[in-house]
Amino acid sequence: MNGLNNVYICNAAASSEIGYAKLKLGESSLTSYLKDYAGTINVKTVTIDDVVTNLGLGCVDILKVDVEGYGFNVFRVLKKLLKNSDL
Repeated sequence: MNGLNNVYICNAAASSEIGYAKLKLGESSLTSYLKDYAGTINVKTVTIDDVVTNLGLGCVDILKVDVEGYGFNVFRVLKKLLKNSDL
């Protein structure tokens, strides 16, 4: 991606658990959220710790996460990543 070989894009929703969730699509990315309402689609969910472990990363220097208000659920399970990084 743009000549970078140390960037990983994950086609899943960051969450506090691995599995699937319902994603309500809004008119823009700013109005999409994980909820079980009519008009939702099923999306795979992952924890950031599991992605880091599965990629075999020892540490993470920069982490960009766009979770639109779901941050507490994503970051409360970042035990391994926070322990092994300077974030």
